[in-house]
Amino acid sequence: MEPIKAVSPTVSGIFLTGCVRNAACFSPDLLRSELKWPEQAVSGKKSIEDGDLVMEDYAFTVMNKDRKITDVEIKNNKVNVIKYSMQMDEQPFYGGPVDLERVYLFLESRCMDRNRDCLDEYLDWLGLDEYNPYKIVKKTHGVMWEDFFWLRFPGEDITWKDVRIRGAD
Repeated sequence: MEPIKAVSPTVSGIFLTGCVRNAACFSPDLLRSELKWPEQAVSGKKSIEDGDLVMEDYAFTVMNKDRKITDVEIKNNKVNVIKYSMQMDEQPFYGGPVDLERVYLFLESRCMDRNRDCLDEYLDWLGLDEYNPYKIVKKTHGVMWEDFFWLRFPGEDITWKDVRIRGAD
């Protein structure tokens, strides 16, 4: 299948559809009012200036078991996405523009909830001193119990068998 390529500049306002973790859709107003951006987030350098998010260069591939779903690259605060699947139930960036906020929210959706009582112990177990989705998924590969999606980073030669947390599936 030929990949579908989409490039999006930094845009403040997003509309999430077809999320891998859940099918909830969020309006831009809800996101701005409900989400509290941490002081240090992506790679220790994240700030909101005039509604825009700033992220360091970063790349990953969204995998479904051993099948490539999406390549994501952030370079100079622009998001470049190559989609290998357009199935709504498995494409985390299905529909709408893909900007830095949407990538950040996707990464955060692949982490333990920031409000969990045991978050400090979890971060200590990971060797981290702050809740930072970028750093967390680099260690956990964004693996969740409830699905088969995970993140592979450039230079890694690993498979689903290496990162899964369930037994045989």
